[in-house]
Amino acid sequence: MKETKIGILTLYYQSNNYGGNLQAYALEKYLLNNGYAAEQICFDIKKQQRSRLKKLFSFGFFEFFPSVFRYIKRICVSPFVKKEEKKHNVLTRRKAAFFPFNQEIILHSEKVYTAENIAESQNAYDVFITGSDQVWNFQWYSSAYFLDFVPSNKIKLSYAASMATDALTDSQKQILKSSLKDFKGVSLRENNAVALIEDLCPVQPQYVLDPTFLLPQDDWNTICAEPQIKDEYIFCYFLGENKKSRRIAERFAREKGLKLVFIPHASGGICLVDKKCKGESLYDVTPQQFLSLIKYAKYVFTDSFHAVVFSNIFQKQYFVFNRNKKGEMNSRIKNITKLFYQEDRFCAGKDRENLQYIQALKEIDYTKENQEFENLKILSIQFLKENLQPVSNGENG
Repeated sequence: MKETKIGILTLYYQSNNYGGNLQAYALEKYLLNNGYAAEQICFDIKKQQRSRLKKLFSFGFFEFFPSVFRYIKRICVSPFVKKEEKKHNVLTRRKAAFFPFNQEIILHSEKVYTAENIAESQNAYDVFITGSDQVWNFQWYSSAYFLDFVPSNKIKLSYAASMATDALTDSQKQILKSSLKDFKGVSLRENNAVALIEDLCPVQPQYVLDPTFLLPQDDWNTICAEPQIKDEYIFCYFLGENKKSRRIAERFAREKGLKLVFIPHASGGICLVDKKCKGESLYDVTPQQFLSLIKYAKYVFTDSFHAVVFSNIFQKQYFVFNRNKKGEMNSRIKNITKLFYQEDRFCAGKDRENLQYIQALKEIDYTKENQEFENLKILSIQFLKENLQPVSNGENG
């Protein structure tokens, strides 16, 4: 009997994002641990993104305006970016640091697909899962992440897909309604997103955990690197350009007498705000070392969803901030801090984004039982088992 194979489509291919790689590893690892044959589908979305500006009016100029703004901004700061890259060779070093994990540890398709030929992958897989991570973020929309290329006679699921938004435009609602019409199961990473798409789905969407939570801490300890820093330290991991959060971390480190360690330019490009950061800069950190930097830190300062995830997995004291002044990505942070009864760790707004507020916080008590989390983990596992049940029976759906 032919083995049923699962293809996972997420923001994985050539990704230099720590959270993106670790969540891709987690879902695949969980499925493999539970007897399923699964691998990542190598999908080159960057090729599609390079042609987006040529199609400004396909969805309307104003919906595309944020992308245009980012493109113009990139051109304006290009001279400074080139200078910083030449000085530290950041992007080349980070790409080399990611390569072994991305290409040798995570199982993936031999073929690299693009928007033009992704339909050919339907011959290689019987079941398709989109997610986790921000596969449904309309800032980098691709119909492939909605599995539009998959025929209706094959199982289509989303697992912990994220839209990273609190509202949808009418055109986005239409895209979702059309794209999800033949999904067997739909699950999302944020509770508020369930309400956003409830009326657009043929099935009841479910709120589930990020796949990184599906693996027990022992599994993460297995791949976690040895301690990277000898002294006690504060680990900073910022993806956005919030200057204030960085300055607060520096002051906190000075007052605590702790070493400050951070990964500069963590968003995948050069972040000029990081040029002025004080402390030890680490440019070529592997995903395994990233886990280690969180696991052995005294405190974690971040604006990253997955840094909050692993702070909880390794039971660390952490503080999370707005990524920028607009508060983009807040829905994800609010969701996860609420799940762990840690809303006070979200240091956003005038009353919270300051050193006095942070110093006054009580330490997180990880000895307390969190039944809400445990129940959600059961439901998350149940979602996968129920929707993959025909797979375990050797059927193709």
